[in-house]
Amino acid sequence: MDAAGVSGALIVQPINHLYDHSYVQHCLQQWPQRFKGMGLLQPESVTVQQACTQLQTLQRQGFCSVRFNPYLWPEGQGMSNDFGRQVYKKAGELKMPVGFMCFKGLRRHYSDITALLQCAPQTQAIIDHFGFFRQEGVTEDESWQQLLALAQYPQVYVKTSAFFRVSSEAYPYNDMTPKVLELLDKFGADRLMWGSDYPFVKDSISYNSARFTLQGKGISEADLKMIMGGTAQRLFGHWN
Repeated sequence: MDAAGVSGALIVQPINHLYDHSYVQHCLQQWPQRFKGMGLLQPESVTVQQACTQLQTLQRQGFCSVRFNPYLWPEGQGMSNDFGRQVYKKAGELKMPVGFMCFKGLRRHYSDITALLQCAPQTQAIIDHFGFFRQEGVTEDESWQQLLALAQYPQVYVKTSAFFRVSSEAYPYNDMTPKVLELLDKFGADRLMWGSDYPFVKDSISYNSARFTLQGKGISEADLKMIMGGTAQRLFGHWN
């Protein structure tokens, strides 16, 4: 982070630790000036009350937001079931933005997400990694158009992150320039934020290289400053 000129970062609870947040919690406590946390909701084998209590516990531990991973929901159930709606609403009451990890493409979860947006408009929502609009090397136009359509909801933000997952080219991912500019036009810089997807990005490029992915893509300095930090601070609070 120092080498890349990054003064603060959001750590998302890694899936390999599942619901054991102790490692990220330690990092948040060890370096409170550098890190904020996004926890992982447990949507299985717990009641609504237990899940809401989990949110409150995470918040006390220093987590400022929470991720909804649709692939952790019980089989045959979607994120907009009664459980999801109540917990999503509670996250809004706690002012904890909710991140959506649509790993198999936004189109599979668009109806669930819009249902949640409509039932609790006060909850801020984040679509991770461009909504994974590229699947198995193929661009899913439906997912991309749905991502753009989410701009109608003022509480929705998009992570322009993990370019290596959605680009058909090698670094610096020039084929993504039109996509980024289209998002900028639809959402505005104050609803976009950059992310590295560290440590997975290391399989493709260095963290330092990822830091400069948005350079040279026709984005103004003011908008770039917002995407590279301003939006995150609006959502998660200022880094000290």
